[in-house]
Amino acid sequence: DVRRRAVTYHPTIWGDYFLAYTSDVTDISAAEKQELEKKKEMVTNLLTQIPDDSFHKLDLINAIQRLGVGYHFEKEIDTSFQNIHDNC
Repeated sequence: DVRRRAVTYHPTIWGDYFLAYTSDVTDISAAEKQELEKKKEMVTNLLTQIPDDSFHKLDLINAIQRLGVGYHFEKEIDTSFQNIHDNC
């Protein structure tokens, strides 16, 4: 049984400043929505056009996942992984 030392941290200099901060801007404009859909379509096209046996496809999937937007492309990523698995 390992005993851990108690740690006492100094109080933050920020207090509750960031906890109390909220942005009033939560909606995006129609132009921003259109731009978002255009970018999502571009990424989807990249995922479908790059051959499944290419290292670039895995690199692209890795980048998408690391950016935290993989949930937008789950279907395409799953299909790519299935094709890679089936061909190996």
